[in-house]
Amino acid sequence: YNSIVFSVDGRIPTFISINQIEYNKDLSIDFDDITIFDFDNTTMSNMIDFKDVLDKWNFLHDIAEIHGMFFEGDSIKTTKTYKYLFSCYTSVNKLLKKIMIPLLFERKINLVFKKQSRYLDKLFE
Repeated sequence: YNSIVFSVDGRIPTFISINQIEYNKDLSIDFDDITIFDFDNTTMSNMIDFKDVLDKWNFLHDIAEIHGMFFEGDSIKTTKTYKYLFSCYTSVNKLLKKIMIPLLFERKINLVFKKQSRYLDKLFE
């Protein structure tokens, strides 16, 4: 697994070596608050975990923005899909963890994640 450490304020701290991470007294890791993004499993089907998809979408957006890259998830053609995922996440009604989505949204989600490696590669340059 590749791991990325985030500070409390949401920034990605940088380290010169692995030893700097291991011996950094200012760094504390809350092992109860770990989020795992499995980008090896981003093929979307009609049943999705909307929170997982939304979290990954936002994460890729942040990487693209930091590096000044175009992100498909910011295009007009994916706006309705993002709003749909966000409405599922913020719904007052409790939704199941996995929900069925319309085929159009499935296609747009796959479009967003199709080129994910070009953003993820930026994290390890």
